Amino acid sequence: VRDNSLRDVQFCLSPSFTFSAVARLNFNTSLARDVYGVSYLPGFIGLNNLSCTDDLSVLLHALAHVTPFRDFWLLHRMEDSTSGYTS
Repeated sequence: VRDNSLRDVQFCLSPSFTFSAVARLNFNTSLARDVYGVSYLPGFIGLNNLSCTDDLSVLLHALAHVTPFRDFWLLHRMEDSTSGYTS
Protein backbone atom coordinates (compact mmCIF):
# COMPACT_ATOMS: atom_id res chain seq x y z
CA VAL A 1 0.00 0.00 0.00
CA ARG A 2 1.41 3.36 -0.97
CA ASP A 3 -0.28 6.07 1.04
CA ASN A 4 1.39 9.21 2.40
CA SER A 5 -0.73 9.06 5.55
CA LEU A 6 1.03 5.79 6.45
CA ARG A 7 4.56 7.17 6.12
CA ASP A 8 5.09 7.36 9.91
CA VAL A 9 3.97 3.73 10.30
CA GLN A 10 6.33 2.66 7.51
CA PHE A 11 9.21 4.46 9.22
CA CYS A 12 8.51 2.70 12.52
CA LEU A 13 8.48 -0.68 10.77
CA SER A 14 11.70 0.01 8.90
CA PRO A 15 13.56 2.95 10.45
CA SER A 16 16.58 4.49 8.78
CA PHE A 17 19.20 6.69 10.37
CA THR A 18 21.69 9.21 9.04
CA PHE A 19 25.33 9.26 10.10
CA SER A 20 24.79 12.57 11.90
CA ALA A 21 21.74 11.27 13.81
CA VAL A 22 23.67 8.21 14.99
CA ALA A 23 26.66 10.37 16.01
CA ARG A 24 24.37 12.53 18.16
CA LEU A 25 23.22 9.49 20.17
CA ASN A 26 26.39 9.61 22.29
CA PHE A 27 25.63 13.14 23.43
CA ASN A 28 21.95 12.83 24.32
CA THR A 29 21.42 13.79 27.96
CA SER A 30 17.75 14.78 27.79
CA LEU A 31 15.56 12.57 29.92
CA ALA A 32 11.99 11.75 28.95
CA ARG A 33 9.12 10.66 31.19
CA ASP A 34 6.88 7.66 30.71
CA VAL A 35 3.14 7.60 31.40
CA TYR A 36 3.84 6.92 35.08
CA GLY A 37 6.19 9.91 35.40
CA VAL A 38 9.36 7.81 35.60
CA SER A 39 12.38 9.41 33.89
CA TYR A 40 14.38 7.45 31.35
CA LEU A 41 17.01 8.02 28.69
CA PRO A 42 15.31 7.65 25.28
CA GLY A 43 16.66 5.09 22.87
CA PHE A 44 16.55 1.84 24.80
CA ILE A 45 13.35 -0.13 25.26
CA GLY A 46 12.65 -3.44 26.88
CA LEU A 47 12.00 -6.62 24.96
CA ASN A 48 8.99 -8.81 25.54
CA ASN A 49 9.74 -12.02 27.38
CA LEU A 50 8.84 -14.81 24.96
CA SER A 51 9.35 -17.65 27.42
CA CYS A 52 12.92 -17.95 28.64
CA THR A 53 14.39 -15.07 26.61
CA ASP A 54 15.74 -13.11 29.60
CA ASP A 55 19.37 -13.98 28.83
CA LEU A 56 19.01 -12.88 25.21
CA SER A 57 17.35 -9.63 26.28
CA VAL A 58 20.23 -8.84 28.64
CA LEU A 59 22.78 -9.63 25.93
CA LEU A 60 21.07 -7.43 23.34
CA HIS A 61 20.78 -4.52 25.77
CA ALA A 62 24.45 -4.83 26.70
CA LEU A 63 25.53 -4.93 23.05
CA ALA A 64 23.34 -1.92 22.26
CA HIS A 65 25.58 0.11 24.59
CA VAL A 66 28.72 -0.82 22.62
CA THR A 67 28.97 2.17 20.30
CA PRO A 68 30.59 0.54 17.21
CA PHE A 69 28.18 -2.42 17.38
CA ARG A 70 25.13 -0.16 17.83
CA ASP A 71 26.20 2.20 15.06
CA PHE A 72 26.79 -0.65 12.62
CA TRP A 73 23.27 -2.03 13.05
CA LEU A 74 21.57 1.38 13.00
CA LEU A 75 23.31 2.31 9.75
CA HIS A 76 23.18 -1.17 8.17
CA ARG A 77 20.69 -1.62 5.31
CA MET A 78 19.37 -5.15 5.04
CA GLU A 79 18.23 -6.40 1.65
CA ASP A 80 15.57 -9.02 1.27
CA SER A 81 16.99 -11.39 -1.34
CA THR A 82 13.57 -12.67 -2.37
CA SER A 83 11.98 -9.36 -3.28
CA GLY A 84 14.93 -7.02 -3.74
CA TYR A 85 13.37 -4.82 -1.03
CA THR A 86 15.84 -2.89 1.12
CA SER A 87 14.68 -2.19 4.63
